[in-house]
Amino acid sequence: RVDIPAVQAALGQQGLVRGLDYRGEPVLAAAHPVASSPWFVVAKVDSGELLEDARHHAMFTGAIVSSLILLAGAGAAIAYRRRQTTLYRELYEYERGRRELFATHRSALYSIGDALITTDAAGRVREMNPVAEKLTGWTEAEAHGQPLETVFRIICESTRKPIECPAIAVLRDGRAAELANHTILIDRQGGERPIADSAAPIRNDTGAL
Repeated sequence: RVDIPAVQAALGQQGLVRGLDYRGEPVLAAAHPVASSPWFVVAKVDSGELLEDARHHAMFTGAIVSSLILLAGAGAAIAYRRRQTTLYRELYEYERGRRELFATHRSALYSIGDALITTDAAGRVREMNPVAEKLTGWTEAEAHGQPLETVFRIICESTRKPIECPAIAVLRDGRAAELANHTILIDRQGGERPIADSAAPIRNDTGAL
């Protein structure tokens, strides 16, 4: 029965040994000789009992590691949520400021006493105030996106020849332009009105027109 720890000790094995006890259960044993004698001391413990303790330690360690992972995940989620909240708040403040600036711009545009038209960089109509609507015969909704020359038709009073719109000169040269006197505006219905007009560039933060 070389699988019995006592036999293994008698055969010369020392230290930790694995085997079976008298019940046939697996055990882990420590075998040591007794000095100045033919005797051996063998102490054994059931492997199942030992592994049960190890399983408890493993479960405890696993629970701690899982808790730490959950805490780390929760911390990361909270940090991410706070970052998103800050980002959304900054975007909200930026959008609110932009809307307030736009509202101020619109208020100034629509309350001014002169006719005023704005275009995009391609010369298409973007905005018209009520005075411009009255003079051109176009509503802002109808004129939006139309080429400026279609909405704002001007000719020379003396020669009756078309005159280049000053806004086109601004888009081409990048600086303010003003027409000479004796300019006639032809409205949508064909009516004529003598006007004085000028155009100026609007630039963004990067200087683009």
